[in-house]
Amino acid sequence: MAGIVICYNEDIEEEEKLLEPLRKFGPPIADLVSPMPYTVVQTMIDALTPAGRQNYKKAHFLADLSDEAIDIMIDSFKGVTSPSRQ
Repeated sequence: MAGIVICYNEDIEEEEKLLEPLRKFGPPIADLVSPMPYTVVQTMIDALTPAGRQNYKKAHFLADLSDEAIDIMIDSFKGVTSPSRQ
């Protein structure tokens, strides 16, 4: 399973066009994509990293989701054993 957090700051109708291929890929377990303030986006995964775990998280921006990027993500996640892994 993979989670994708999307933050799009342009026209909502254009966003829907861009998301269409992703939504057609397969039925998601959850689709929480909706208009929201940026401050809400910043706190969406806070429950996964409670205080005291001393986690460091990083995000990157991709201009497109190429086959190479997908392969790199798959290879990177092979060693992940738990969403709570410290």
